[in-house]
Amino acid sequence: VDPAEVVNDFRQAFNGQSPPLIARAPGRINLVGEHTDYHDGFVLPAAIDREVLIAAGPRDDQTLQVLATAYNEHATIDLRTLRVAGVASKTRWADYIAGTAWAFGKAGHKLVGANMAVRSDVPIGAGLASSACLEMAVARTLCAISGIPWDAVVMAKLARKAE
Repeated sequence: VDPAEVVNDFRQAFNGQSPPLIARAPGRINLVGEHTDYHDGFVLPAAIDREVLIAAGPRDDQTLQVLATAYNEHATIDLRTLRVAGVASKTRWADYIAGTAWAFGKAGHKLVGANMAVRSDVPIGAGLASSACLEMAVARTLCAISGIPWDAVVMAKLARKAE
């Protein structure tokens, strides 16, 4: 994904504002142990050259406003209730974002609202962890915007709970 594209998506969606951050998470393949991770089994994953990019900036309220370019949809997620509004597609992509916010709350983190534009070239349903890399990119975004220290292992475990 070209970072300039997700920056442009953000500017178009949010009144010409420039995003102060871009978060990235790669897709992955499992070399060994496909689907055993769901049952705490062993896996040997590797990052691939496909990714999710999120251009983001803070908001003054408890809302996540999200543009998903893959669906040409905007979602509104209320951080107090985790209700998702504005999504028509049956893919439920915004639920992964709300689930990540839920996991942050369960871990005791206070989140700040954010505007986000999401762009991905990870094929959905191809076994390349499209939902996991979305959750990790969202986790990076929420940490950066909310001032939460980044710990890759802690955040991977937290994002796993989002599903």
